[in-house]
Amino acid sequence: MASKIQYTFGNHSDVGKKRKINQDSFGTAKNDWGEIFIVADGMGGHKGGEVASKITVDHMCNEFKAATQDTAPAAILEKAILGANESVIKKAQEGLEYDGMGTTVVAVIIKDNEAHIAHVGDSRLLLYRNNKLFFKTKDHSVVQDLVDKGLISESEAETHPNKNKILQAVGTGSITPTITKEKLFKGDYILLCSDGLSGEVNESEMYKALKSSKPMVACKNLVDLANERGGPDNITVITIHIESGDKPPKKSKTPVIKHPMGRPKIPNSTRVLVIGLILGILLSFIGYKTYQFYNKSKIKITISGGPKTPIIDPDSTHETKPVEPEELTEPVEPEELTEPVEPEELTEPVEPEEPTEPVEPEEPTEPSEPEEPTEPSEPEEPTEPSEPEDELAPDDKSGTSNSPSEQKSEPKQESNPEQNKIGEIQKDQSSGI
Repeated sequence: MASKIQYTFGNHSDVGKKRKINQDSFGTAKNDWGEIFIVADGMGGHKGGEVASKITVDHMCNEFKAATQDTAPAAILEKAILGANESVIKKAQEGLEYDGMGTTVVAVIIKDNEAHIAHVGDSRLLLYRNNKLFFKTKDHSVVQDLVDKGLISESEAETHPNKNKILQAVGTGSITPTITKEKLFKGDYILLCSDGLSGEVNESEMYKALKSSKPMVACKNLVDLANERGGPDNITVITIHIESGDKPPKKSKTPVIKHPMGRPKIPNSTRVLVIGLILGILLSFIGYKTYQFYNKSKIKITISGGPKTPIIDPDSTHETKPVEPEELTEPVEPEELTEPVEPEELTEPVEPEEPTEPVEPEEPTEPSEPEEPTEPSEPEEPTEPSEPEDELAPDDKSGTSNSPSEQKSEPKQESNPEQNKIGEIQKDQSSGI
């Protein structure tokens, strides 16, 4: 069973060296089961910042006092901060002097041996353990957002020109407080402060002041140190020293700085796009591979016109043999279908020249040649008058179609002796050959 803790605390606030009005506020409230500590840093208008910070501290203290032990500290903190936000907004509507006012806030509820922490804006809480910084809140600011994105380092953020620009504050609209908790051990130091201190005094200097003095003295020393360095802003600090309780865990070799988790953050648009793109590529690749796996046996390549040989898929089994590509591709052979439909073969019988050849009136007129039967006067068979006519046939073909009969008849009447001589000469030549 955890030991009950005991602690001492101190607080101090100062206007600083440059401001005329102290717009910071701090407060504490206690009930039967715990205690709350609050620091608020007001801003806006001539009196607006001072009013906003005071409204916030008072409202949160009242909420804590009214809460029962059964209520979770985190729920108390959230309800108190959101209620203070509404009260500040309502007050800002009462006059122009309050227009634009708001405040940052950081608070801790100590119950049993736990610290329940909440904050809005850049007011901070730091927890030191084993002589090292163990935990600190994360500012709701422009420079902290740059640090989270890796654009600047934490050391660069401390001197960044926009380090005082915050992303949310009580009384300026919708807000989301960051809430977390830490277990407390003997020897722990808790420090709550406005940016008037954290902007001028570093974390190691804070711890040195806490360890060297009682809480109240340590607070005054830290405020004085900030003023020595210019005191450009209001300075407020609360310190708490855990004097008794469970012993802390063994020291780690390197300091572990924890940041509050708060509510789950909504990923920025760039991260969403990158994750969506990666998931889309992976799903597309998996879908493609799945389709390939189930359709391997269906992918066949056949070459028409060549020898039909079975194509074997190396990944398919004997069960796929009935699906032979030849059976599927044979009925789809365009060559076999187009062969009977050859226009040349159909047009060959339709040749007008051939049927017109018998329509030659000259050939039926050949029987009108009485000269050939009147040639009985040629008793000499060796003369063979028909042979020279065959040799002259090529010349006859070059002439007109109507003249051959006349040409044949005329030389027979005029030069029969000469033809006989030619026939004898040809016979002699043939016999000599």
